[in-house]
Amino acid sequence: MTVSGAAPAAPGDATAAGGRDRVRDALAVLAVLAVATASWFGWSWWHTAHDEDLQFASARDAVLDAGRQELIVLNTLDYQDADHGLERWRQAATGALLDELTRSRDSDAQQIRTAKTATAAKVVEAAVTRLDTHAGTADVIAVLEVSVTANGGQPSIRRSRLDAGMARTPQGWKVASLQVVGVVG
Repeated sequence: MTVSGAAPAAPGDATAAGGRDRVRDALAVLAVLAVATASWFGWSWWHTAHDEDLQFASARDAVLDAGRQELIVLNTLDYQDADHGLERWRQAATGALLDELTRSRDSDAQQIRTAKTATAAKVVEAAVTRLDTHAGTADVIAVLEVSVTANGGQPSIRRSRLDAGMARTPQGWKVASLQVVGVVG
């Protein structure tokens, strides 16, 4: 018989100590998993926020949206409210196109009132063909369907293919140049 100086364990003490050890181990594992998961999500968020492809795609979408909107504005005008329409044209433009629209504003207004035409445009298709985010320039091509109503008559539909040079301004993307590539109808 061996004699030890330790007191005999009370019934249930070993079980309680073992249970506390398992709970502590489980909490430690859960803490490690929580830290690992948070780290992975943090890295994923940071990587996505600094992804150049994602930033380029976002810029391309912004140019395309602005190009669509501004081309509609620049192809929509009612002779009964020519001054307001021509002001909207100026707000959609920048650079050389804005200069040209400013120079010809009075003669444009007179021609529109004399012709008594109204136009309403919608974009059928559009795409960004070039984008330089560093220079703040882009090119957008588009097909527009323009409804032309002359002197209160029946509207006729005309399709226009346009090439728009876009420039980033403090107010957003604006049309800096506009060239008609073709007209059908």
